Amino acid sequence: MVDEVDVRRHQLGRLGSIAGFDLVHNLAIILAMTGVIRFEIIFGDAVEAHFAAIERKDHGAILDAIEQQLSHEAAIRTANRKPLRIPNAPNATWELRCGANNRYRVFYDVNVEDRFVVVLAVGRKHGNRLVIGNEEFEL
Repeated sequence: MVDEVDVRRHQLGRLGSIAGFDLVHNLAIILAMTGVIRFEIIFGDAVEAHFAAIERKDHGAILDAIEQQLSHEAAIRTANRKPLRIPNAPNATWELRCGANNRYRVFYDVNVEDRFVVVLAVGRKHGNRLVIGNEEFEL
């Protein structure tokens, strides 16, 4: 007699090989049904130049923070995410603090309805100064 658990294991194992079954696609559907829908992250034109002014060794940590912090709850205030008053240097509505000692700032806008984030600027904070690309701003 075949054990019921073995039958289930066999059936689950076969799911990946069934034509048209895509585990990633189905997981996305499940997440959408539970309300966990990702934000698309779009980088503004100037951001590449901003990264060029930042030490290369820190690029990965900044990009990881952007992905982790902005892909799901970009418009929710946390210790490292906060809404900004306008006007500000990059004309952003939100700021993300990241990196060692929160020395980096990512400025972005959020469109909650259409589920996308636009990263407008990335800079490094030095005391009461913020350097974005080759520009320095007094805070």
